Amino acid sequence: MGIGSTLQRLIESQGTNVNEVATATGVNPQTLYSLIKRDSTKANIDDLYKVAQHLGVSLDYFYSGYIAAKTEPPAGPEGQTGGKITLEESNKLLEDLGYFQEGAELSDRDLAFLGHVIGLLDSWFGQRQ
Repeated sequence: MGIGSTLQRLIESQGTNVNEVATATGVNPQTLYSLIKRDSTKANIDDLYKVAQHLGVSLDYFYSGYIAAKTEPPAGPEGQTGGKITLEESNKLLEDLGYFQEGAELSDRDLAFLGHVIGLLDSWFGQRQ
């Protein structure tokens, strides 16, 4: 899945259209139409940044589907893939990586980061409900 299909789904989910996004961001509508049609994994970073800001997502949002499609999830218990991770396992992992200390309060920045990581993990394991 490339940037174009991700962009098209995002635009549709927000009830807008390419021309409205182009007008709001100053990006040429033909650039956006071409990006959607090609469904490329490459785009002008400045244009993509403007679109991401306008639609309320981060730049990596456009690449998460591509990364998930190209990457095999790690093996779980007994070599299975796509298994669920428990809350305890995720807390232990975050503690081991130094992102969280038991009993510590999380800042807004920490919560935003964790939300981002959870979104990537959801995409990685295909667990979106």
